[in-house]
Amino acid sequence: MKSYLLLFLLLSCTGTLLSQTKFGIATFNIPAGWQSTQTRSTVVLESNSRKGGTCKVTIYNSQNIVVNTAGLYQQSRNANNTGNTTYGTSLKQITKTETEDGIIGFKSAGTRLVNKKELSVYFFSFTNGNESFFVEAQTDSQECTPELNQFLLALLVDIPAGAVQGHTKAKKRKAAPACPAAPAPMM
Repeated sequence: MKSYLLLFLLLSCTGTLLSQTKFGIATFNIPAGWQSTQTRSTVVLESNSRKGGTCKVTIYNSQNIVVNTAGLYQQSRNANNTGNTTYGTSLKQITKTETEDGIIGFKSAGTRLVNKKELSVYFFSFTNGNESFFVEAQTDSQECTPELNQFLLALLVDIPAGAVQGHTKAKKRKAAPACPAAPAPMM
């Protein structure tokens, strides 16, 4: 009985490791049933589970910038705003969090009109002190919120070479603590 449990745990862990995708300094899991399309500058994940609905995540490739202030975040968000998303202009609408490992994250929400349908758009930035990457999540309902939250909670950020956490060199840290309002960062 113990050997079956050990085998099951081993296979479960192996499956999790194999399903991770690395893109720049980001490592993430593609939610089950989602389609993934990768270009040089983005990875787009879309849910196929909802007919006619929108549930989409765009991960932008890492850039050699350090987004560590709300002003820099706002500039980066505006530069990546290709879908004409309307965001509030107040810096108070931007949430900043930081992990003890030095991962800095920002989040804000906006709206976008696509085919006469209003989408909720959430824009995140993550920096490790050397590079930053961005994630945009968009949805037209709360049905995909659990999947989006699961994606964000499993998101990992590479720690720069030579960074030390405690007494051991760290390689990756969860980005989720940098995502505000877990377990429901979306709505």
